[in-house]
Amino acid sequence: MGARPKPKRGETDINIHLEGSGLELGFSLAESLPSRWGGARSEGMLIFDVVFFSPTGAPSAALCRDLPRGLQFSTSRSQARASLGTPEWSSPVAVIHNDRWRMGDRMITVDFDDDEAAIEQVVVQLATA
Repeated sequence: MGARPKPKRGETDINIHLEGSGLELGFSLAESLPSRWGGARSEGMLIFDVVFFSPTGAPSAALCRDLPRGLQFSTSRSQARASLGTPEWSSPVAVIHNDRWRMGDRMITVDFDDDEAAIEQVVVQLATA
């Protein structure tokens, strides 16, 4: 087993890209996360707190994968809103097409392509507030 990955000096997060899968896993130092998440934690401990789903990588791995909440990479922005409800937040910048929903203690952010006809990326993370 190799050395345990850790964030660079002065940083609190590290992401690990799983080659060919369309997945990226994010870990944060325990001391950088809100204490309300509880549990036994020690300084330097890494907490798995975010996963990125994207259609890049091996087509059969990413394009056929089930996304959270029944989404698919072919889901349009209007379809996502019909399925998930009104987003808690939407980008105020016209050229950034993303919406965010709170689902319990998780946040789901969906990034759409320029014409909002398909999903470019889904991010699921622990809610910070």
